[in-house]
Amino acid sequence: LHTIVCREGSFTPGVTTLIAYFKGYTSHAAEPWNGRNPAKAMSQYLLEALKHNMEQKERHEFITVTPAYIELGELSYGVSAGEGSVHLTIRADNNDRLQATLGEVKKTAEKLAKEEELEVRFEEKESFESNKNAPEAVNIIQASAKELGLNYHDKDEPFRWGEDFGLFTNRIKGAMFGIGSGENCKPLHHPAYNFPDEILGNAINMFITIQQKAQG
Repeated sequence: LHTIVCREGSFTPGVTTLIAYFKGYTSHAAEPWNGRNPAKAMSQYLLEALKHNMEQKERHEFITVTPAYIELGELSYGVSAGEGSVHLTIRADNNDRLQATLGEVKKTAEKLAKEEELEVRFEEKESFESNKNAPEAVNIIQASAKELGLNYHDKDEPFRWGEDFGLFTNRIKGAMFGIGSGENCKPLHHPAYNFPDEILGNAINMFITIQQKAQG
C-alpha cells in the first residue's frame, strides 16, 4: 500500500479493439447453400487470430489477443445467418508490434472472406498508444517518492492494461507511475473492487513534489 510503482521504457502496452464485420446473405435454414453464411470464416478467423498470442518474458515482449464479443445472424431459427462480427481486443508491448499484428490479422480476415465469397470491413475502437516512460521523468518520480518517504518499486515488466496517457509520452518526454493499492485490494473490474481512498493524500503530494522538481 502507498508504494510508488514505475519503470523506464514501456509502462503500459498499445491496445485496440479490432472489429471485423463479415457480410454474406441469408437463405432458408433448410437450404444454407443458397446463402452465404459467414460462420465458417468467422470461426477460422478467430482461431487464426488467437495464434498470434506470444510471450517473451526475458525481453518483456508480448502479444495478447482476447475475444471480447461475437455476433452472428439473429434469433430466427428458420434463417441461415448472413452476417456477423468478431470483436478482438489486441494488445502488444509496443506500438509497432501492435500495428504489425493488426495488419496480419486483417489480412487473415480478408483471405477467409474471399474464400467464402463474403465482404469484410474493419473498425477499431478504444485504442490506446503504448506508454513510454522517459528516464529523466522517471528520475524525478523516484526522487519525489524518496523525498516523501514513500517506498519505490522499479517494475520488471510493463502492466498489461491500456492507458491513454501514452498519447502524451509518445510526443513529449514524461512518465506514468502507479500507487500501490494494497495486496488485499481486488483487481480492477472485479465485482468487489473498491478504490482505496487512503492513497489519495500521497497521490496529491507526489504530484505537487513532481511539479516542483520539474520546474526547477
